[in-house]
Order: sequence, then structure tokens, then C-alpha cells
Amino acid sequence: MGVLYGTSRKIDGIQILKHGHAKTFDFEQQVVACTKGDWSSRLAAYERYFGRAPKFFSANIGPLEKMRMLRNNAAHSFSRDIEASREHQQVKTLPMDTLSRSGFLNLQKISWKLAKAIDVHLYQFHIGEFQALSFYHSIFATLRHDLHVGERAMQFKKRIGGFGAVQGKEFCRGFAEYYEAL
Repeated sequence: MGVLYGTSRKIDGIQILKHGHAKTFDFEQQVVACTKGDWSSRLAAYERYFGRAPKFFSANIGPLEKMRMLRNNAAHSFSRDIEASREHQQVKTLPMDTLSRSGFLNLQKISWKLAKAIDVHLYQFHIGEFQALSFYHSIFATLRHDLHVGERAMQFKKRIGGFGAVQGKEFCRGFAEYYEAL
């Protein structure tokens, strides 16, 4: 979310919540661009929205494209080449695509590694802690601003602890400093 608003590493949306710079986006179009079409176009969309992609993504376009074609052929033309199966003047049956067990396991491994690489990339560069920051935002006006930020962090720690969220002093101070610096 933050990347769409030009606030990468702040996907938590707190900067938007605090300062109110919301924009209208066609989220469906952006999701579709990353999830449909050939893998080169998906990679381009991912890089357009997130600045860069994990190296594993760009290094495995070939196998990912093979998997997409196998899937599409199975789903749309009974495991036969889609383009060749559109030739309706043929009388003979086209051969079916095949996939060995080791080939299947390799594509499964690539899928898993890509999902993990994307998770790590998004976590390291874009995802924040929305719920806790939203809670701090909601109580901020009630906190004493004449006190040091560490005191406000302790109040945050006590209040969020009332909901069962156990957080350390350093964690809460980091939250308070982060929010107040926005």
C-alpha cells in the first residue's frame, strides 16, 4: 500500500493516516498486472510497483513461463498446445504435454522459492506494523506532549499491554519515535 502512495517502507499506512494524503488507485489493475500474463510482464509490473524484484524472480523467468504454459494448456486445451489446437481443420489428435515427476518437483520447488523470495523482499523493504502504529495514532492525542518521548512510549506499552500485546521498552520507544518523526 505504501509503495502506491510513494511511501515505501511505510506500507503500514500510518504516514497517510497521520497526514491524510490518500490517493485513489485502481488496485485491481495493479494486482492483475502482477498476477496475470506472461512472467516477463509480471516481473515488469512487480518492479514498477516495488522498485525492484528479488533476483530469484528474474533468474527463473524461463521455468516460470514453462509452468504457465503447461497450466494454460491443461486448463484451456486438454494438455495440448493452445495455438496448435485452434487449428480446427485437423483430423488428427495433437499430442498431450507431459511432465515428469522430477520436472514437476522442480517446478514446485521454483514456485515455493519464488513465494519465499517475494515474502522476504516485501518484509525487508515494504511491510510495517500497521495495527500497533494505528493504536499509537489513536492514543497519541491523549498522551502528555510535555514529557519525553520515552515517557509516551511507556504509556503506549502499558495501554497496548492491556490488550495482551506484550512489547518491550525498546520496541515501544522505536514505535513512538517512528510515529512522531513522520
